[in-house]
Amino acid sequence: MSPAVARREIGSEAADPRGPARPARERVSSMHRVRRLASIAVVAALALGGLTACRSDPSVAAYVGSARYTDDTIVRTVEEVLASVPAEQRGQIRPASVREQVVHMLVVRDAARAYAKAEGITVAGPDLRAFAEERRLPPEASFTQLLHGYSTVLDALSAKAAPVAPTEDDQREAYEHAQIQGQPLSQAAPFAEVRKFFDQQTLGPALGLRKLLGEVLSDADISIHPRYGTT
Repeated sequence: MSPAVARREIGSEAADPRGPARPARERVSSMHRVRRLASIAVVAALALGGLTACRSDPSVAAYVGSARYTDDTIVRTVEEVLASVPAEQRGQIRPASVREQVVHMLVVRDAARAYAKAEGITVAGPDLRAFAEERRLPPEASFTQLLHGYSTVLDALSAKAAPVAPTEDDQREAYEHAQIQGQPLSQAAPFAEVRKFFDQQTLGPALGLRKLLGEVLSDADISIHPRYGTT
């Protein structure tokens, strides 16, 4: 998930319309909110390093089976992402990081859809317009459609993935990647204070999904141009 979307998703839930930001301890006390942070962070950290390779066309960012995604497609989608972020926040976002995340989402979405079809897993979710309205995104935008497809197929696979007990390294990884109100969770509370939330109930499903996705990607016919990094 791109930094812009992570901020939009988390910030909209955590914002307090009643006034100034609440104390850090109170802001991170909600199990529901921390679960969302953990799930986003763990799945977004899925490594694609073993898939970086280049086929014949240097203008292609990624191949997934017979589908190919050109640099132009990635650039247009990144421009949509940046346009959805308030002007005062755009300076905090690295376009290169957004490009990598867009490629990540395209590859994961397509490979997961192919796996779901082969395994007879039903992929269903809210219709695109309802999905877009909830997130205040334009339904006609290619990024909105990408996010919708990515989210719905991951939800479908989550129901099939066996939860995995988190190690301390897993807990720290989720903690270090999670954001709240657009800022690192690590700035809101120390690890020791929130570690209890990063248990198997919280992290187990996301870790199980990441494990399944790793297996799906390793079996898929995928290659990503090295300029798009390994995240």
